[in-house]
Amino acid sequence: TGVKFAGLNGKGLSFLLERSGSPSRARLLRIARERFPEARFFVHEPVDFDVHRKAATLLFGVPVRPVYRLEHARRILSIDCDFLGMEEDAHRMIAGFARGRNPRLPRHTMNRVYMVESLFTLTGANADHRLSIPPSRIVLMTMLLFGELGRQIGWARLGSESAGLESALMGRIAGLPDALRGWATACVEDLVEAGSGAVVLAGHRQPVLVHMLAHTMNVVLGSIDHAVKYIEWPESEESPITELAAELNRGGVDTLVILGGNPVYSAPADLDWARTQRKAGTVIRLGEYEDETFPVCDLHLPRAHFLESWGDGVTGDGTVVPVQPLIAPLFGGLTELEVLARLCGLATTNPYDIVRDTLRGIVTEGDFEARWHKFLRDGYLEDSSSKSAGSVKPDLRRIAEAVRSVNPAPEHSEGRGTYEVVIAPDYRLDDGRHANNGWLQELPDPITKITWDNVIVVGPRTAAQLNLRMPSGAMGDYSVPVVRVDVNGRSIDGPVWVLPGVAENTIGLSLGYGRSAAGRVGNGVGYNAYSVRVSKALFIAGGAAIAKTDRMHSVACTQWQSSSEGRAVVREAAHEEYLAKAKLAKGSIVGGSQAKGALYQNPLDRLAETASYQWGMAIDLSLCVGCGACIVACQSENNVPVVGKAEVLRRREMHWMRVDRYYVESLEAARVVWQPMLCQHCEAAPCESVCPVNATSHNDEGLNVMAYNRCVGTRYCSNNCPFKVRRFNYFDYHRRALSGPGIKGQNSSSIARTDFLRWLTRMGPEARPKSELDMLRLLMNPDVTVRMRGVMEKCTFCVQRIEQAKTAGKTRAVSAGGATVPDGAFQTACQQACPAGAIVFGNIKTPRSRVSEAMADPRAY
Repeated sequence: TGVKFAGLNGKGLSFLLERSGSPSRARLLRIARERFPEARFFVHEPVDFDVHRKAATLLFGVPVRPVYRLEHARRILSIDCDFLGMEEDAHRMIAGFARGRNPRLPRHTMNRVYMVESLFTLTGANADHRLSIPPSRIVLMTMLLFGELGRQIGWARLGSESAGLESALMGRIAGLPDALRGWATACVEDLVEAGSGAVVLAGHRQPVLVHMLAHTMNVVLGSIDHAVKYIEWPESEESPITELAAELNRGGVDTLVILGGNPVYSAPADLDWARTQRKAGTVIRLGEYEDETFPVCDLHLPRAHFLESWGDGVTGDGTVVPVQPLIAPLFGGLTELEVLARLCGLATTNPYDIVRDTLRGIVTEGDFEARWHKFLRDGYLEDSSSKSAGSVKPDLRRIAEAVRSVNPAPEHSEGRGTYEVVIAPDYRLDDGRHANNGWLQELPDPITKITWDNVIVVGPRTAAQLNLRMPSGAMGDYSVPVVRVDVNGRSIDGPVWVLPGVAENTIGLSLGYGRSAAGRVGNGVGYNAYSVRVSKALFIAGGAAIAKTDRMHSVACTQWQSSSEGRAVVREAAHEEYLAKAKLAKGSIVGGSQAKGALYQNPLDRLAETASYQWGMAIDLSLCVGCGACIVACQSENNVPVVGKAEVLRRREMHWMRVDRYYVESLEAARVVWQPMLCQHCEAAPCESVCPVNATSHNDEGLNVMAYNRCVGTRYCSNNCPFKVRRFNYFDYHRRALSGPGIKGQNSSSIARTDFLRWLTRMGPEARPKSELDMLRLLMNPDVTVRMRGVMEKCTFCVQRIEQAKTAGKTRAVSAGGATVPDGAFQTACQQACPAGAIVFGNIKTPRSRVSEAMADPRAY
């Protein structure tokens, strides 16, 4: 292909790319443009965050993008920006947000969050003040907030061009109700008081105007280089997929090279991509899977997984980082860098050498080999972050022009066909690329707590208008109505879920489901929201209608299954209340006094007094944002099986750790608290006293341990556990066949029959194909026992990591003396994965350990 089009200067050659910050890819694309000057380059991302850069560049007149530093923010205004959930760089922003969320901070330095949104997001659930309004009102509400800021600080401070902007704004927001004006006044007063400690963020679903208003508010508040920094960032040279569709329809594409992505599944529905793509003479595609795009390609190149690849990238602030492979490619496979290099006819096509050559162009001083090895060892290139743009000046005239183009009339009113639809990526599957991952399918949604499904969400008032009944969660009552949503001239059916906090006349759809070629796990799960998504309304659409059908759908919601409603499992108070009465968390449990002592004396209790360790864990509920990263980390570390929707409906999910969600006060208030729940390793554990074979017991280091080969499966321990954190293996989940019956909807009898037939026909490991055995070995953590049918299991505080740390301590003792494990020498899997740093684990016998300090906190209970 490269030789063919080199003689034609690339005429008729088109590339469809995913967005990437890789410096090596950028270098190869520059070479490709030089070699094929008439070739066209396009980009497609189902959920594109480039609007942040685009708006800032348009407003300030220089190519920049914002980097939010929430660790420096005392007041945060989020305009439909789910920065704790599905926004770009969320893991870093969660960490920054958590640093300002510690109640031990002085009275006026703990951060406060204001949220304006239509759906109910993770950020909205963690907000201190939340305003739920329909999507069409968010642009007007942003104008109102900006106008209120101009009024409070004086429009003259915005410069000589502010008069035209003020006039344009006042004409658009004149009809907004007093309730919104009151909320805006109080919010802006708090922002102004915080000054440079205030920051305003706009979400990726919002139009460029909302982003420009937010950026200008940050300039006016003095937040630049404090809570937000604008860094130099190159402009995108690729065109959108809509232009590629037009080029294909004109017959102007001879060869289309698709590097990553799955456009047949995720492209806007109005582009009819499967048919449009076939209008290219030849389609060459680099992809990881035989997915929806695979059948309409002429040549499919297997793509190596990023953990099998050499590459590079940049972080949110522009720091260059290496991508180093953990293993050699299991099935061969090519990287994007290798394919581009071969198409360009380069002599160097090895990805390792390509990355080295790129670094040579960046590092021009000193010994290159030394810098290369330091780059790999440190995991980043020192002093490579993008330069700050310094002081930036917004173009107020450009904002005024955009404001004048806004229709002040709301797009919804009472009656049929007047609903608004918000389309959002899923918290677990993102845009659908992770649909075949059983861990993520079975991970409960952090807001709805639903597994193995996406639902159509509506608010309580909309549900009342439609006469929608929600299930009680009692055993067997799991069915919800199926509704039909008509929007953008298309319709979609899906189960409906009533969610507090969703704005009136607003419908929420989730991307990432409804796959037809995801794989055995992901096929046929949920509805496909892409089928109603069009290029001119990617995230928000008006004029929708919703109606009940005569069908019902079973929904597996884990919140019903281990709820502790009515018990003081979570203890919550306002910051001022806590400062006035710091020990309020230590109050007695509602409904009775706490029992003390065990039914029998543990013979290891006396040994515990002289043991070197007493392991303990503390979880700061003020820092937990409910993301669920800890659940997946625990599952990965401890070989916790995936059981499928049918078993989750029977309350048989196997997660050792869960994050419960509780609404505070009324449902309409939509205030949420999170409760991570795992085995408490009780000193007087109720499970231990009822086990007839002593399979669960306490050791001298304070751990409630399990002897799996002693367990006979009475399940008495589970019945006696007040926290409902013990899990029973009803089947040999880890031995399920890789082909045949799936795991989404099979009933218990079919799974048992499959297990029996597999045992009958494949009694020995030699009967399995060698490739299957090799893959199974790679799947499991070799340091953790794989449990079998009939065995109870639960959280072990990652005992394998504890023992590894103790062994390492003994090794150090040979040369240094003293075998005690120092504080922070290791982390449990959940602690390691928590982006907020809410989980602390260690030896409570060490007075100055982090866990000891946490347990001494007045909030501990």
